[in-house]
Amino acid sequence: MASASKLIAISVLLIVVLLVILVIISTPSLLERSGLEGSTALPTLGGNAQTATGPNTVTNVVTTTRLSTSVTTITKNYTTTTLSTTTLLPAAIPQLVKSNAYFLTTPVDMMAWNQSYFDSFTQHLIKANVTYLYFNLPNLNQDASLQDNFTLDRSLIVRFDVLATAANRPFQYIAWTGTQTDPNATLANFTTAGVDETVNSVYKAGFDGILLDLEPVPNDSPQFLNMLIAFRSAIDQYAPGMLLGANSMAVYYGESYGHEWGWDPNYFQHVTSLVNYVSPMLFESGARNYSAYIQYAETQIQITSQYSKAAIMYAIPDWYANTTWHDPLGENLSNAVTAFQLYLSNQNPPPMMMGLAIYGLNKTYVLTPNTVTQALETTPQDWSVFINQWVNTNYPSKIGSGLA
Repeated sequence: MASASKLIAISVLLIVVLLVILVIISTPSLLERSGLEGSTALPTLGGNAQTATGPNTVTNVVTTTRLSTSVTTITKNYTTTTLSTTTLLPAAIPQLVKSNAYFLTTPVDMMAWNQSYFDSFTQHLIKANVTYLYFNLPNLNQDASLQDNFTLDRSLIVRFDVLATAANRPFQYIAWTGTQTDPNATLANFTTAGVDETVNSVYKAGFDGILLDLEPVPNDSPQFLNMLIAFRSAIDQYAPGMLLGANSMAVYYGESYGHEWGWDPNYFQHVTSLVNYVSPMLFESGARNYSAYIQYAETQIQITSQYSKAAIMYAIPDWYANTTWHDPLGENLSNAVTAFQLYLSNQNPPPMMMGLAIYGLNKTYVLTPNTVTQALETTPQDWSVFINQWVNTNYPSKIGSGLA
């Protein structure tokens, strides 16, 4: 009797084991069903479960929404270690507004900043009425494609968005790319596929626009016009509403055909008919003193404002290293502000002018005495001039009457 009971118990146990094995074989694992296999589950924020690839230790999680797409940034010691692969689309339809712009240092540098540092820098941008942030991206390949996975760029966009939302002061993010190594090779070899890839990728990375910066572009170059047409077509197809901008060479009457660093007004006008905005570079003029720079800047303001068919964001100098064509005694932020003050006081205000884009070469700045931080090279005096003699004045109200 005891032996029979034992046999029955063993048989029942074997049947249960077999059933369990069958269930395991026929049912996906919990990780497979949840889509988290090979991932680390993150703490839930605001009721939204987030995921991240890799065995990273999470020290800070920031969630934001741009359109209907949620993107999670994971930071460790303020350096981004992973980002979800979800597409990050622009938060709203990009617009051309009267405001200022800022050429940023690399995302690698900026994502390494601690939060206090980053907060202070962003507050300076907001106080300077900066809307457009130019992200320093790699050069275009010769086919005009862009080799970048945009992980750090998307992380930086999310980081700016958090502060901009809190301040109710949205930024627009511009992919600043081109080449200064061999622009003629890019102009000769760009392909539609390369352009399409760049536009598609920067749009999905969350950028509101592209600023093409090829230096130099020869006067009357048909290849550059064709490239702009290709970018415009790609934007219409893959990124509706995204802004297209281009840096321009200096503009002079009677400029010779093929001149690399100067355009004649008609060619400048043709370029501006293909973009949403143009960015004349009011630096590296060779001006060695205040008077020479003021004369150069006022001439460029007059010609470009007369011939441009697009909005204008003037790029102004803010660095103190000497280069072949840049002398900081002539070209600096204070002198640039003065040039625009003089022009607006004596000439008709540029109807298509959006504002001023601050460009620094060495990417370090000093906003208070005895402090040096990364981002832009300037001095407390120059920054004070920009804020108090441009931003906080009625000069910006005089410009941009022709902007829609």
